[in-house]
Amino acid sequence: SNILEMAKAPSKPAKTAKAAGPAAATSTTGGAAGTAPAEAVKINLYDGGALKSSLDDFAREVVLEAGYDENVAVSNVKIAVGSIAIGLALYAQFGPGKFPGNWWTIFTLVVMYMVLTAWLNIYSWRNEGEAFLLTKPLRGQSSGLRLSSKLNRFEHNYTLTMSSGSMQSPEEVHTSHSVTEFFHADGYLAEGAFRTAVEGLLEQYEAMVAGKGSKKQQ
Repeated sequence: SNILEMAKAPSKPAKTAKAAGPAAATSTTGGAAGTAPAEAVKINLYDGGALKSSLDDFAREVVLEAGYDENVAVSNVKIAVGSIAIGLALYAQFGPGKFPGNWWTIFTLVVMYMVLTAWLNIYSWRNEGEAFLLTKPLRGQSSGLRLSSKLNRFEHNYTLTMSSGSMQSPEEVHTSHSVTEFFHADGYLAEGAFRTAVEGLLEQYEAMVAGKGSKKQQ
């Protein structure tokens, strides 16, 4: 089925909640319901990337509101190394000397830039992967939470994944829903319905981590 065709056919509960006024924000089974608050951003239902970004941003907020703290260490390292690489590139372009007299300096700077860029990509892949949120460990957990999602092009199933442990052998839980369950026909996110899905997945994740911890203690 097609995202666009499904988005054009909202369920009846969604229309009923909309008629209740801007303050309505209830959720129903089988479809998005309620009218989004005035400050909500209207999403183009024909843009799969915009739909995914909207869901990702809200899922991130729900996790942080649950008491998790974002781990910005990886981002800080990426910013620092990226700044150094940019500095090398600028020096190679505008530094003293004229080519070809300074070719050896330029060659060295280009090689250093390539090495830093390659290292940065490997570091990001090993520590982030496809995650859009990394958190610090919560309540004695051994590792933080990684939040990632997937919405293939021309498909309507959105998959949200919460994982912990190493990137090579992660332990994870995930849930998959049609995006039509979380968006109104007018393009606003059904926050109540999506919050319920994210909080339910978070409960599964914490139960998984708690079970893993109890096994280690035994």
